Amino acid sequence: MTRRYYIFITLLVLSSLLLLFGCNNPPGASTNVWANFWPSNIGNSWTYSTELSYESNHFIASEIRTIESETTVGTIDVKLIRITRSSTTAVTESLERFDETGVYLYSTSAGPTTEPFILLSYPLFVGKTWECSVAGWTAEVTSIETVYAPPLGTFDAYRVVYDPADMIRWFANGIGEVKGYISGEMVVSIEVVDLIPIATTATIEYTKTITGKNF
Repeated sequence: MTRRYYIFITLLVLSSLLLLFGCNNPPGASTNVWANFWPSNIGNSWTYSTELSYESNHFIASEIRTIESETTVGTIDVKLIRITRSSTTAVTESLERFDETGVYLYSTSAGPTTEPFILLSYPLFVGKTWECSVAGWTAEVTSIETVYAPPLGTFDAYRVVYDPADMIRWFANGIGEVKGYISGEMVVSIEVVDLIPIATTATIEYTKTITGKNF
């Protein structure tokens, strides 16, 4: 029986990654226009190459994140981001807010929350820390690193470590997220041919790197 495998990593929400040609210099806290750090115009899209390993399984797939429209969560204006993957017919709709103070994740359209996960808190600089959520998550900008993302190029990106999960994400000016990594025990969903999902818990390693963008 043909099976399509995909993963839902529900760390409050999935996340996103990025793109740009050439090399980008990370902005200083006093000079960058932070509202433009992660472009969020309707129609913007990012393409990523993803790899998932768990137990004896290894899967490679592409992921496309597209800002489809504006909507609201309660009284809060957010963007609806459509996430599609080559490994499955399922579609995820993430609700996210981008402004000059940071990037906020409000889970998915299927189960929105008014208590966001604070993915980024501006300004960014090495040593910056913040509380991510009421669940006790924290984040720290640990360094500025070079990220190689062919065919787009090379990016100088902020490396952000999230605790208590083993999650690291890299963000570049003018693009947003260019790379992501997560490992640990997660719920892995298996979609069989009749579309009945089976969930199992496994120790996974998941990476994604930007490979394209349309802006």
